[in-house]
Amino acid sequence: YIGQFSRHGDLFVCGFQERRIRVYEVEHGWRLRKEVHCRNLRWTITDTAISPDQTLLAYASITPLVHIVNLSSGSGGVNSVANVTDIHEMLHIGEGLDGVELGVFGIWSARFSRDGQEIVVGTSDCCLYVHNVERNRTLLRAEGHHNDVNAVAWADDTSQVLFSGSDDCTCKVWDRR
Repeated sequence: YIGQFSRHGDLFVCGFQERRIRVYEVEHGWRLRKEVHCRNLRWTITDTAISPDQTLLAYASITPLVHIVNLSSGSGGVNSVANVTDIHEMLHIGEGLDGVELGVFGIWSARFSRDGQEIVVGTSDCCLYVHNVERNRTLLRAEGHHNDVNAVAWADDTSQVLFSGSDDCTCKVWDRR
């Protein structure tokens, strides 16, 4: 359902409707680095993101949760079964923000910031959210689209400017300063 290369092109991540993600090491003959057995999915994996240091994998579904899995070689081996061989930490997107109904939106797109401290997500409630990964706290909810937000990206290394694309046929630029 989803496939993408890491920023440096040395890892390839693919997600499937059957609740699993595979991470391949491209430069080593497409050797399987990690197979992740996912949890709390609704229908499929909608997006994945690899942290800039390539130690964490984030995955999302049509829920307000982002799951974080350790990709480092010392974690649980090749097979990662949710909370059995590896911890799949849940980030509760939107929790604690005024005006956000928990559990009523899904995540379509997710990207780590260049320093790996934050993740931006595009959602089915026509918003994008910025979430602090370490603190597991949503910092920002940006409203402005009129349909699902299917694509999000950080504009540069400062993590202050973001881009979003939506089913409302618009692309928006967001400035956090």
